Amino acid sequence: MKTTKPVNPTTSMSLFTTLAIVMAKGAEAEQKNHCKKNRTNSNKQAPRSIPETPRNSSMSKSFLIASFVSCAVIAGCTTTDPNTGERKASNTAKDAGIGAIAGAVLGAATSSHKDRTRGVLTGAAVGGAIGGAVGHRADKQEAELRDKLANSGVEVQRQGDTINLVVPGAISFATNSAQLAPDFYQSLNKVASSLKEYPDSTVQIVGHTDSTGPAAYNQQLSVNRANAVVVYLSAQGTDQSRMQAVGMGSSQPIADNKTAEGRAKNRRVEIKIIPRDTGPTNR
Repeated sequence: MKTTKPVNPTTSMSLFTTLAIVMAKGAEAEQKNHCKKNRTNSNKQAPRSIPETPRNSSMSKSFLIASFVSCAVIAGCTTTDPNTGERKASNTAKDAGIGAIAGAVLGAATSSHKDRTRGVLTGAAVGGAIGGAVGHRADKQEAELRDKLANSGVEVQRQGDTINLVVPGAISFATNSAQLAPDFYQSLNKVASSLKEYPDSTVQIVGHTDSTGPAAYNQQLSVNRANAVVVYLSAQGTDQSRMQAVGMGSSQPIADNKTAEGRAKNRRVEIKIIPRDTGPTNR
């Protein structure tokens, strides 16, 4: 399976910084001209309208600067989807852009009028770096997991910065059993290795069943299966405090329970790898 090389966050930040400086300097010059015009017109006896306050004006410019920069970064940093082959914005770039906007607005809000431009640049740079770093780690870990788990039957999905590993029942547990199937060990060993390499995440293991049988029985079975995965990953060196076992029973089907094929898809375990630090934007 073809894997995608993650975008280096320093590339995004280099483009981001250049554009931010250009836009911020332009906004600063415009603000100076605005103040100069106000002083020139102050002696004129004309009806005065209520002007936009400098703080709100600067805040608006700050948001426009960060928005423009984040859009430029996202548009300029693309990657290839390993499943479809389509070009799309990388998660690194998206997170850098979102972090830049949040950081720029926060920097403008917490700085004095005199230092507003510097506050915008500093906040945007810090926010963009944090967001880009989180996205870059997730991109890199996803690519490595796709490579390690190729042809294993485990599906690697991406939901924002969360990596979701979907393990079908055919390779995880026998029918009506919470004992790990032998075919599941190798995949779990690779997941455990990845979790040790990337420790800055929490892990949610979610058990699912089909709708056959009593709901209460299925609920307990899904909890027992999720706990079995937690115990195994812990034995392979994953810190148990990072992990949470959740049982959903048959409440979240992804296929039709009326068919054997659909029920087989619904019997599954999902391993969700969630970054601990999402920077200025908690999602």
